[in-house]
Amino acid sequence: MSLFPSINSPQRLGASSPSSSQKNAKVPLRPGCSLMDWVRLTKSGKDLRGIGSARMLRITTEELAKHNKREDAWMAIRGFVYNVTTYLDYHPGGVPELMRGAGKDATLLFEEVHRWVNFESMLGACLIGKLEQGPPINNATKSKLKASSLLAPQASNAYKGLSLPKAPVFKETATDQNSPQIKISFAVDKEVPPRQKPTTSWFQNEEYVSLVCYSKLGNLDKRSCVVLDILEDGSRLLAEILNRDSCIPLDVKLSEPVKDRASVTVNSEVGKVEIKLLKLTPHKQWANLGVYGESHCKMVTRKNSTMRYRPCQLLAKSLITHDTSLYHFQLSASSHIVVPVGCHVYFEAQIEGIVITRPYTIVTSNIVDEDPERSLDGRNLYALIKTYEGGAVTSRIDKMQVGDVISVSSYEGSFNPSKLYGRSRVILLAAGTGFTPMVRLVLHCLRQYMQIVVHLEFFNKTTKDIPWREELQDLTKKYIGRFTVEHVLSQADNDWKGKRGRITLAMLREILKPFSSYDDEMLVCYCGPVAFTEITSKSLAEIGIKSENIHPFLS
Repeated sequence: MSLFPSINSPQRLGASSPSSSQKNAKVPLRPGCSLMDWVRLTKSGKDLRGIGSARMLRITTEELAKHNKREDAWMAIRGFVYNVTTYLDYHPGGVPELMRGAGKDATLLFEEVHRWVNFESMLGACLIGKLEQGPPINNATKSKLKASSLLAPQASNAYKGLSLPKAPVFKETATDQNSPQIKISFAVDKEVPPRQKPTTSWFQNEEYVSLVCYSKLGNLDKRSCVVLDILEDGSRLLAEILNRDSCIPLDVKLSEPVKDRASVTVNSEVGKVEIKLLKLTPHKQWANLGVYGESHCKMVTRKNSTMRYRPCQLLAKSLITHDTSLYHFQLSASSHIVVPVGCHVYFEAQIEGIVITRPYTIVTSNIVDEDPERSLDGRNLYALIKTYEGGAVTSRIDKMQVGDVISVSSYEGSFNPSKLYGRSRVILLAAGTGFTPMVRLVLHCLRQYMQIVVHLEFFNKTTKDIPWREELQDLTKKYIGRFTVEHVLSQADNDWKGKRGRITLAMLREILKPFSSYDDEMLVCYCGPVAFTEITSKSLAEIGIKSENIHPFLS
């Protein structure tokens, strides 16, 4: 099967190889084709199904294959068929990328690039039926399908009541009835060899019960490898043990309730994880731990695991620049997430009935404290978010008041700190909010690797657009000789004495020139808008920087 998106497409710009796990990048959309424009269109009553019938069709792969043109594009995802003809112009990845799935079952293509997107909600108004293997649909229906793809308006809620599709690899999908904001879904991969299968045991004393998992996983990060939630008034434990490649879900309907706090101990050398739960009724002896869910302790790959969401509350909001704020969110006491360096979470918002998710990198509360990582204690999350005019999720977050709640996912990301081993120079190229993944990476390098010298080249429009400008300068004074920052402005005023312009091949050569002698001891990371990442990716290749010495942050 061909790669989706194609290797040279805008959605893969900056990827070091076709196997890169980077996410898709956006391409510029025509005016009137923003996400909010699409939301409004789906609510307008206009017929987006385009089949001249309000009923759901049963569509064979043969019939689906006929609808593979720009003016007539159908697509199947997880067993359901959508008429995406109208949506093509609204697709953030561009028309050509979406057309790669037209006329076919695009489930695998979708899972590769858009796994985190709630397509059922986004394309609900375009749902026309189920994909089936069988005889073609009848001639009467065929004649209707040959008509214009946008006929007279039909009932826009014709698809309501139809059960939504599930990913074909899912063995269990459930919703916690007592906590409707927490979605529970795990995927099960191919059978794991017996010697590699994780196992669990449990024990208790007067005060607590402990669930112990022998994960058989290597490279477990002691702080961040466990994501957990205690649900149903302390009667259910849901957790995930994570490394960069694998996920072990733990799901136990507890025989007795526990308090809403848990502690985690990790022995990374042997892959042992202990989750200690405080008994709600001390001194009471449990006959057993409880009932295990179907997916309990069954190892899956990260790419096939499905995000769980839980509520988090806005505690504080601080204006950092004229359009960028630092948001302090806090999980409930019954949830625990420590996001690793270079990883992001997804915030989920319901906009006019459509569920929309967006990735945001987790930063620290500041960059000048002695130990900024201390603020990320499992309950507290900080995000540096720029509000875009017309932005669906950023506008929603910008309007949040202290005490308001939004849903947040578990974390994901492709950066592995082991890339820093043996490095003596780390060059960070950031444009605008592409600075966010660099925040913790800078601090991690400076605090954990005494031999690493870090240089940040920071691209913005004007001085008022630079977040934490003074704090970055303070950091250079704190780490003299180990950290430098240079600002480049594209719309600087006449008083600006620093660099001007945008990233170019010539500029990148000049930036890297002082580090050219370090070769394999150098790591170059970059993040920013599509045009920035495209030019940076091509320029690094032309300069001859090896792919193993490059890491793009794309989401």
